[in-house]
Formats: sequence, structure tokens, C-alpha cells
Amino acid sequence: MLKRFWEWLLQKPYGRLNRKSFLVQVCFVILLQLTLALFLVLGVDELFSFGIFKYTIFFLYFLLWLAIIWRWFVIYVKRLHDLGLSGWWLLVIVGIGVLSSIPDLTSIPFLRAIAPFSTLVLLFLLLLWPGQKGENRFGPDPLAAKKEKPNKKNKND
Repeated sequence: MLKRFWEWLLQKPYGRLNRKSFLVQVCFVILLQLTLALFLVLGVDELFSFGIFKYTIFFLYFLLWLAIIWRWFVIYVKRLHDLGLSGWWLLVIVGIGVLSSIPDLTSIPFLRAIAPFSTLVLLFLLLLWPGQKGENRFGPDPLAAKKEKPNKKNKND
């Protein structure tokens, strides 16, 4: 089971992700992040704060955070692929988040007003915008595969 979890977490950013799967995976990664943050807040690392265990726990936390960041990247890229867009559009989403945290730019009233909501608006657009019907250059339609169920009746009957 742990192997399947790591395979899911470190999945490659190829293929497509429909809206429902996108929402489920976003919620799961948020829960994973909150759990990891809770462990950090509660000081679980203090239980192993002696010797080499201190650095080992820190290194494991660091690796898990990198894996979570990678998973966010994969989720967004697959959702953009379902919309028929390249994964490079993720730079726009990340760029808006980065620009919203630069103090000199947030002194501009317009940017200060939209910066906190821009990333959330893009997230909701990805949740509400339906994917392309049928196959596109990134793979088959994930909903079409679910709709097509093989007929189990024997044609000779």
C-alpha cells in the first residue's frame, strides 16, 4: 500500500484529469499537507531530537514536502491538459502567486486588491471549466473511458 501511495504521489505529468478527479486529488493533497503541518506544529520531530535522528526526521520532512510540491504540479498540469492547454500555462498561475507576494508590487492598489484572490479564482476556473470532449493531443477523454463499458452479453445468444 505504501508503494502505491508513493507511485501516486510521484506520478508523471502526462495524460488528463477531469474535474471530479481534480477536486478529489486537490482535497487529498490539502489533507496531506495539513497532516504534515500538524506533525510539525505538535513537535513530533522533538521526539527524535537527539543525534542523527534529528537530521533524519528533518530530511524526511523535506523529501515529503518536495513530493507534495511535485504532486501539485502534476495535478495542475493534467487538469490543464484536459482543457487542451499546455502545462506551461501553469507558469501563469505560479507567476500570479509570486507577483502577489512581492511587497513593491502589492503597494499598487489594483494589484493589492486582486492578488489574494487571483490564485483562488484560477483554481475555481479549473474546477468549473469543462474539459475537451473526445481525445486531444494529451490523451483520451477521461470521461469517455468511464462511459464506454464493454457489453458482457454474448452476441450469439
